[in-house]
Amino acid sequence: GPVTRKKTGQMIALLTLIVWVRQAACAGLASMSPMKERVVGYDYRQRPHHLLGKPENVSVDIGIEALLHVDQHKCTYSINGYFRLYWKDPRLAFVGADKDEKLILNSPQMSDFRIWVPDTYIHQGISVSFSKGGGGEAVIISQDGNVFWTRHVSAELHCKGFNFGQLPFDIQKCGITVSDYTYSDEIVVVEWAKKGYVF
Repeated sequence: GPVTRKKTGQMIALLTLIVWVRQAACAGLASMSPMKERVVGYDYRQRPHHLLGKPENVSVDIGIEALLHVDQHKCTYSINGYFRLYWKDPRLAFVGADKDEKLILNSPQMSDFRIWVPDTYIHQGISVSFSKGGGGEAVIISQDGNVFWTRHVSAELHCKGFNFGQLPFDIQKCGITVSDYTYSDEIVVVEWAKKGYVF
């Protein structure tokens, strides 16, 4: 009767919903599985090549989107842009479904997965603020263990070379030096990324 058909329709709809939920859960686990596998035995507190006694090579790139303010008296300037770091962590290498597959994280310090990152700082920085998570930060891990970490940065930097004696025809040269705070320059080698660096 009508009641039986209605109950049958409800059961089919319920079974369809259960199957859909299970498929979605499996798809989520599949996309997370390479990341979860890296957690086993991975110590984010140890640098990638500590057991081999090799230094870490970190490339840095700063993309300036806007020059916000210049203070002649304080010899400072403020910028908005992106602070990008590149390095290799063989412990994060994985086998992907195809050669172009990469793992993309919102942050290197997620609740269930954390990776080692360089503890970099800008020597000329007076005030430096980085975005954390959301749209202002991303980590991309390639299958060979190459890591690319980009963050939005707002910074006030000191420029000891300011000279406005020929204003408005002056040219200012302001150096930016980046180092690792935790390790010496011999253990974590920080260098500017080569022009045209492609990740």
